[in-house]
Amino acid sequence: MAMINRYLQTTGIEAAFKEQCHQLLKSPHLPYNPYPSLVRQLRAYVESFTYHSMDDDDILQQLVYQVQNTTIPEIVQPITGESVYGTQNSIEMISPSVLEQYRWLLKNVTPPVARLHQMTGYVNQVVTALLAPATLHGTFYPHPASINFRVEFIIIGPDVNQAVAIFLESVTNDILHMDSSGTHIFLGLTVPVKDPHEKEKWQQHIYPVEMLQNQKPESWEAIYDAMVKHQKISAECLFRLSEGGDIYRRGQKQYCLNFVEIDEKTGTEKGFQFFSDFPFATLYEGIFLQRSYAEAYVNTFLKRLNFFEDAGNFEENLTDARHLDVNCTITFVIDFRENCQKMVASFHSPSQIFEIVPYALTLITADRKSYPDSLTTDLYKMLHSTAADLHHLMQQNRTIQEVIQHLLGVRTRSSSVVNKLFKQYRNSIVELFSRDEISDDIKSVGQVMMRGLTVITGGDTVHVPVNVDRTSDLHGMEEFDIWNHGNEVLNVQSCMRQVGGPQQIAKESVLLTYVVDTHLDDVWSGFLADLLTEGDSKFPKNPFPRLVSTLRQATLSMELRAKTDDQLQQKILHGKVQVDDPTHYICTIPGHSVYGLSSALSALDVTTFEKLLAIAETFRPIDTNRDVDVYKVGMSCAVSGHCTLYGVVDPYMRQIDLHEHCYITGPTGCVGDAFAVYAHLIYEELMTVSGNQDNVILGVYMGREESLWSIASVKERKRGFVAELEHRFMAREPVYWKLFVWNEWRYIPVVKHLRLHYWNTELTE
Repeated sequence: MAMINRYLQTTGIEAAFKEQCHQLLKSPHLPYNPYPSLVRQLRAYVESFTYHSMDDDDILQQLVYQVQNTTIPEIVQPITGESVYGTQNSIEMISPSVLEQYRWLLKNVTPPVARLHQMTGYVNQVVTALLAPATLHGTFYPHPASINFRVEFIIIGPDVNQAVAIFLESVTNDILHMDSSGTHIFLGLTVPVKDPHEKEKWQQHIYPVEMLQNQKPESWEAIYDAMVKHQKISAECLFRLSEGGDIYRRGQKQYCLNFVEIDEKTGTEKGFQFFSDFPFATLYEGIFLQRSYAEAYVNTFLKRLNFFEDAGNFEENLTDARHLDVNCTITFVIDFRENCQKMVASFHSPSQIFEIVPYALTLITADRKSYPDSLTTDLYKMLHSTAADLHHLMQQNRTIQEVIQHLLGVRTRSSSVVNKLFKQYRNSIVELFSRDEISDDIKSVGQVMMRGLTVITGGDTVHVPVNVDRTSDLHGMEEFDIWNHGNEVLNVQSCMRQVGGPQQIAKESVLLTYVVDTHLDDVWSGFLADLLTEGDSKFPKNPFPRLVSTLRQATLSMELRAKTDDQLQQKILHGKVQVDDPTHYICTIPGHSVYGLSSALSALDVTTFEKLLAIAETFRPIDTNRDVDVYKVGMSCAVSGHCTLYGVVDPYMRQIDLHEHCYITGPTGCVGDAFAVYAHLIYEELMTVSGNQDNVILGVYMGREESLWSIASVKERKRGFVAELEHRFMAREPVYWKLFVWNEWRYIPVVKHLRLHYWNTELTE
């Protein structure tokens, strides 16, 4: 007892439960069902416990990676010598070993010199940087939602307009090569265009690869207009992480142009222009994985800080071009910070909190000393929360939708790529929902999602369900009294008047009665008993998910707690069963075509069972009696399993189990031929069912190992399928087929078990 008391005090779970109960009992109106509000309040403690269990000092220690100076101004690298380069604030907050996985990808997405558009009198070269959030993978981000690169073009030549044309041609060549190579998937080029109604606002317009190929002038003009206003041009991509690998990640390639003007006659530099938001923006937002890239980028700007005495001399050559001089560098740094702060302020918190985080991290990276350590640790904890993991799942889901939409009609490629994305998505769900620090109801959601993804990725074909808004549909056979739980309350003052006596005593009597009637005390003691008797060698580190699970169960059982056992039995056991065939103990319910043993029919909800029968009827043999050569075949179909409890006992139609019995009578010694007859009948039925567009057939499962024959395999290899069926029947092994049938607003799984009975005409076999 001392051990559990110490545990309850250390975790604070008893104090939290008491506090929420105290708040509940203070209300002048007590809810009929107190558990939903308790669940909502205590869910916050699940994350709060995890949040406070992370030590701030340990977090800060992870975010101070040792660095060493390089010969490149303002650039450092890890003291362990990895080829990762950036500002001190950037490198201190990275995990060099984790970033190694992006080295091949960065090299692959960097356009080689041979693919760059070249022109006499001009030099065209690129440097590529890895941007956040991928730069913080392994520290702040367990799973970065996007892998972004910035490809900085440095073009040297006499004319800025010609340089822009070279840049546009190079970007187009790079995108077309990426789209045709098959290594990565190009989803579209995002180009900001001015809102026709609000000139100060920009809209993101996506140009598909076909438009870049067939409508170059139009797309180039839009890119040009965005560039001169310092808007980002980004290629939306699905990157393959490793050469020949199966892992894909969503990402971007951002293209920027920096132009160095030289005198055509003397070869001396005349000016420098950049088309990004701010000079040195890449240093604040990213890192370099090659020393040459870091050196080229920094020197491009540092060499030219003192170039202009008048920042306006060159502007007339290109509208709104920006120039760099020594007097404006500090101003640009301040502008960069203010721009990030404006972006943070533009989002709606907390609904867009994960859109805010990248800008907040950029501010810290740019000037870490200006922000308290508490902000850094809070961001770290937020990105390691369950909410962040759920956000990551939503981003994966969004990526799958984008890729499916992009690859519609490209079946040879979409089936493979989308299947891999679905499997990655499923693995993420398994990882998240298998944790101990998640309540049972959330785990149940994960199990349902995993079953759905297993269906989608089963076999060689990807089955993508159509997304339809079903928020208005009712789920299950809910009773109206359960729906009204949220609106039913007890007025404390009214109850006190009924009790009578002194006010304090009356109030305590009402509250005690309420606690007893709602079983609040029993639920808490049951929770403690579960902790002690579960059999684990130690208590869970975070007990709040388990308490939330217990309260969720109490929420759903509140309707049962309000009724006596006799009332429940009267509701479930209708007492309408009558004997139909005394010899074989077959019973029925008058007015309904249902037959079976009394135990099977006593809890049958005939009203809802009719809906189930309507589905089962579509899979019942049409010819129940037929002659096939010398064999007489009789067939019948029965509804079995838990689905017979659909209605009062179980409000959800989870799965329909059918048992088809085939009775074959034939000559002595012809059992093998009877197997062949039934196998061909099964094949014919499968062909009929597969022709219905509302059915999604998973296939036929055979044997105890449940080997699967997909419907495509059945069609292509009829002889092999029939032969294996005969073999399984001979070995007396189970055989069934499974499909999903469309009903009202959802797919319902149907499993049909196949049973064969044979006897000869003399009834001796």
